[in-house]
Amino acid sequence: LTDIVVKDNKYGAGDEAIRVLKTMPKWKPAQHDGKFVRSSFTLPISILVNNDNGESYQTNLTDKQVSEYITSLKSKNMENSVFQLACGLCQIVDNGNNGQAIFGEDDYAVYRVTTLLVDKHTSEMMSNMIADEVKVDPNLITYETTFLGEQTTGFKTVEMINDVQLYRRLEHVYINGYFVSIFVTTADEKLNEALTNHLKASFKFIND
Repeated sequence: LTDIVVKDNKYGAGDEAIRVLKTMPKWKPAQHDGKFVRSSFTLPISILVNNDNGESYQTNLTDKQVSEYITSLKSKNMENSVFQLACGLCQIVDNGNNGQAIFGEDDYAVYRVTTLLVDKHTSEMMSNMIADEVKVDPNLITYETTFLGEQTTGFKTVEMINDVQLYRRLEHVYINGYFVSIFVTTADEKLNEALTNHLKASFKFIND
């Protein structure tokens, strides 16, 4: 990877993103008419920045409140060129020609669902990069799960911010030529699992 450029360095995390990308093994080059050629690639990286708003998320929700929140998300379908998602108050994020994402944020959660058009080799390297980065988190818990009918490994962690416990969950899978990932943050553990399961269940490729 050469000539890496950060499109949005709003929080100053661009240098770290570049450092991590440069530690990756060499990628297989693009080909045109049987010859190796240079090519450009847009890689979306989701970074949730710690801020002063952690205490604003709803906590200690009852089962009924969790159910009502999930039901509210089902009232609206968002659709980009690759997939659709039932997510209520959410928006489409432009990640470039090879990536699409839908992002949501409200009083209950922050979540992001992303698809990235890559080959299997690149997907494996991205999975390894995620696994290597999360290994340094002592609070990390891994678990086996199913995403779009495929067996995969999920990651969840808990951290204290402004005296509030924040629950984070990441799941990803490679399917139909896309690296698909879901990232969810809440201050309520039950909601974190319920929201992740809802986003997985409502995700649908446009061409399916």
